Amino acid sequence: MNSKANKRPDGEEEVPVRVNRDAETPAAEPPECAAIKAERDELLSRLQHVSADYQNYQRRIQRDVQESREYATAGLIKDMLGVLDDLDLAIEHGKGAHEETDPLMAGLLLVRSKAVEMLSRHGLTLIPTEGEVFDPNLHQALMQEACPDVTTPTVTRELQRGYMLKGRVLRPAKVSVAMPPETQEG
Repeated sequence: MNSKANKRPDGEEEVPVRVNRDAETPAAEPPECAAIKAERDELLSRLQHVSADYQNYQRRIQRDVQESREYATAGLIKDMLGVLDDLDLAIEHGKGAHEETDPLMAGLLLVRSKAVEMLSRHGLTLIPTEGEVFDPNLHQALMQEACPDVTTPTVTRELQRGYMLKGRVLRPAKVSVAMPPETQEG
């Protein structure tokens, strides 16, 4: 062996590099490796699915908790609607026998006003009725009448107020509907 061939120009001796010819050309894998890789891929896929399911579950739980918080008072507010109805009836009947300046009437109007204001702060809104196009999602038709003046079913009279809570119908408005003559059953 020539010593000059094994020395670098700086005088250090070169370490021969051995090239593994087997590494350049892949050898056939034993069947156990292929099975292990297939199992690994299967487990990785299952892990990704479980991870995605868990993230969806967390989002769903967060949404449900948020909705629960938003609508936690729905039952109480729905019960208060009966009180509002009674106040409206008392005010309506009192108008015939009392002036609005009468302390009794003024008290009833004040109580109703405060109750509506308080419920509005919690997201309660009135469903529009008279003159509106009939919407079965918002209105409950108790009466129908033929009317040649309308081209679509239209609310003509409110029989009981309807309310929404934060965009959801809490109680549909009970109404009378004017129907175009061609859609009137008869």
